[in-house]
Amino acid sequence: MWYFFFEEAAVSIADIFYLSAYIFFFIGIVLTIILVNESFFKKNLQWILIGTIFTFIGYNYFFPISWDSSTSFIENIVISGYILVDFMLLGGIIMLISSIISGTFATFWIFMGIGAILTFIGDTYYALNSDTYIGGQIFDLTWNFSYVSFAIGMVLLVNTARVAMQNTINR
Repeated sequence: MWYFFFEEAAVSIADIFYLSAYIFFFIGIVLTIILVNESFFKKNLQWILIGTIFTFIGYNYFFPISWDSSTSFIENIVISGYILVDFMLLGGIIMLISSIISGTFATFWIFMGIGAILTFIGDTYYALNSDTYIGGQIFDLTWNFSYVSFAIGMVLLVNTARVAMQNTINR
């Protein structure tokens, strides 16, 4: 629909909804870390945030996010925003996986991490090649595989929670 109002628009209202979902996903990660391992969270948060910031700076040094003056300000912000929120998401998932690697829900978070990495790869490729992007390219599969990984993770979460609840009831 956005295309009909603003011809050649690569950004739509769906991007705003999609980006806003990252906020809730990141809040869920942080709350899970606090719930599962609060001491790990308090002890390592500053180092993980510093590492994420330096990784983001290093990434932008080697793969600078293009700012195309021929496109709109909003489109440039959205393209850059995907990379920024992907880094936040990866930092949170890495922190979570490292805090519960041997726990009951570790497999769920590993699949969520794989999905986040695949999303990051697709978003990075798009940010670097947004001016020549044509839908249906092979790298679009990174997003499809990330959604499959998220779905597998959710199925594993439901099954793990079901078994845990059944074990609690049987006690």
